Amino acid sequence: MDTGPAFSLRGLLLQQSGSILPGRICDPYLHRHRRYLQTGAKKTVRSLIEVYYDGKCGLCSREIGYYKRLTPRTSIVWNDIATHPELLQGTGMSQSDALLYLRVRDSEGAIRTGLDAFLVIWRQFRGWRVLAALAALPGVYSGVSFAYQKFADQRFKRHAHCQASVETSATPASSRH
Repeated sequence: MDTGPAFSLRGLLLQQSGSILPGRICDPYLHRHRRYLQTGAKKTVRSLIEVYYDGKCGLCSREIGYYKRLTPRTSIVWNDIATHPELLQGTGMSQSDALLYLRVRDSEGAIRTGLDAFLVIWRQFRGWRVLAALAALPGVYSGVSFAYQKFADQRFKRHAHCQASVETSATPASSRH
C-alpha cells in the first residue's frame, strides 16, 4: 500500500487536526517514532514539558510571557535559567549552553534545542500548530533553523550575562566560591 510522500503539507495539517493517516510520516518527529504509530505500541509519556529560557533577555521574556497567557494542550514548566541556574541540575546542560539556544525537555524526556524546541512549544497552542507544521517542512525547517541559530549566536554575544556564564563555566569548580 502506497502511503504517499513521506512529507506532505496535507499530512502535516492532518496531524495538527488530530486525523493522522495510518502509516503516513508527517514530520521528522513522527518519522523517528513511526513504529509506535503503526503498531499502536504504547510509549511512556510525561504529562508536562519543561522550557529552559533566558529570563534576562527582553525579547525572550516577552515571547515566553506571551506563551504563558495561552492555554497549552500539555502542562508547561517555565524555567528562567538566567536567574535560577540551579534549575539545570540533572539536565546535563551548562548554563552557557542553555542560554545560547532555547531548550525544551519534551513529554518523552528528550532535550530539544533551537527550532526543535520551538516546535515542541508551538504544538501546544491552538493557532500555532499550523506554524509548527509549516516550519517542520523540509527546506523550510533548514532555513528557519539556520536563521534562528544566527540570531541566537548574535544575541548571546551581545548580552553580558551570557558572556559571564561562559567565563563562569570555564572557571574550575575548585576556584569558584
